[in-house]
This record gives sequence, structure tokens and C-alpha cells, in this order.
Amino acid sequence: MGAHFETIVMFATDASDLEKQFQEIMEQCRVEYGTNPYSGTWATLDGIKIVEPELVPDERSTWLVLAEEWLMDNCQKWEYALAIYSKNGSGYVVGGWLAE
Repeated sequence: MGAHFETIVMFATDASDLEKQFQEIMEQCRVEYGTNPYSGTWATLDGIKIVEPELVPDERSTWLVLAEEWLMDNCQKWEYALAIYSKNGSGYVVGGWLAE
């Protein structure tokens, strides 16, 4: 079985709000696609964790591109979605490998 990588941008007031919103996304995925562990949805993950990598944009890469690349390299199938908070306050970039 395989997996595909996805990212979303989430706007939350704090870590608790982010967790609540992500749990709602996971539940909606279960309602729409079932509980199959290979559904290819956010529901295949264990939840969400906030991480704080050091990302330094330059003239070739924006912060969002760096965040997505970091998440793609550091998220793991069957584990948690990882979330990086934008230092400019524009939300969290969330990524995960979704089992299918």
C-alpha cells in the first residue's frame, strides 16, 4: 500500500483550537470515506503536532515553499500530521502522508 502527501493551511487562535479543528477534519473524513486505514484521508493519521523548524526564506524560496518541503521530508505515514506556525501570523501549514 502507498501514501500521498498533502498540505493544508489552517487558521487557529492557538494550539488547542488547531487540535479541535483538525479533529473535526478527521471526523468529517471518517463520515465521508469510512474508517478504512487506507482511505487516503487525514483520518489515517494519529492527530496533529506543532513543530518549530528553523526556516529561512531567500530570493529563490518563499516561507510557504520551505514549510511544505520541510513537512514532506519530516512527516511519516501512520503518525501525526505536523503543523508549522507562520511567523507572520498567517496561520499554520499542516502536512501529512496519507495512507492509501
